[in-house]
Amino acid sequence: MTCDTSSTLTVLVFGPQARMVKGETLIVPHQGLPTTAGSILTNIGEHFPPLRPSLSRSKLAVNHEIADADTIIDGSEELALIGLVSGG
Repeated sequence: MTCDTSSTLTVLVFGPQARMVKGETLIVPHQGLPTTAGSILTNIGEHFPPLRPSLSRSKLAVNHEIADADTIIDGSEELALIGLVSGG
């Protein structure tokens, strides 16, 4: 596997988070692939400031499954930001 030195990743976004960024997709700049789900979330916060407050309650879904922070991303996956609802 080769490593890209600079790339972008497309991340789907829904609901209130989509309204915050006025769109349903994020084009997230990223240095190097492969990377991790946690690193992508960090980059989302850096490049999309309106989302920062919601990221602590959000997860990244990779190919329709919630990913752990250390899940490896090679750039071929479908990525989606899932804003989690807390409370009872």
